[in-house]
Amino acid sequence: MRKSLLACFLLILITASLFSITSCSANAKSKNSTTALSRSVDEKELPDMILRNARYAIGREKGKTLVVNAATITIEKDKSAKIEKATFSQADSVNGNCDSIQVNKDNDMATLSGNVSLTLNDQNQKVTILAQNIEWDGSKSTFHTDQEVSLVYDNITLKTLGFHANLDNGTYEFIKILEGTLTQEGSND
Repeated sequence: MRKSLLACFLLILITASLFSITSCSANAKSKNSTTALSRSVDEKELPDMILRNARYAIGREKGKTLVVNAATITIEKDKSAKIEKATFSQADSVNGNCDSIQVNKDNDMATLSGNVSLTLNDQNQKVTILAQNIEWDGSKSTFHTDQEVSLVYDNITLKTLGFHANLDNGTYEFIKILEGTLTQEGSND
């Protein structure tokens, strides 16, 4: 009887040990699976940072920095940032808004997209540009697009193909007038 009790006790002890080892390995496997899953989600799908109702500066030179206020700023691992529902300004010379801005943080380049309204305040004039996409080059202080834009100044509206503004020297250029007439001051036309 003593041998059968001892055999029964050993059988229970072995069964309990096997059950314990199996549940530990199942827990460890489950934990590793969760870690692997969270790593794959973190590395592939989630940005480095998401900011709400935040301010972002494009450019590094004082006075030439484009300051952006945005509803959402998403900063990615690939050194880019996506800014949504943006208003922006640069000192007293530029202000405007657009639906989104895609920024390359390496070279201070940005693409302003969707209902872009850009007002350039020069000493002599105020020009508003309406477009769907405009490129900003922070290193050169230029705005540029090859697409159709509307230029509004002194109650005159021009539709043009392309636009280039150099804020350092105050020049505004376009490729071609599509609609409207441009006259020079002092012209006898």
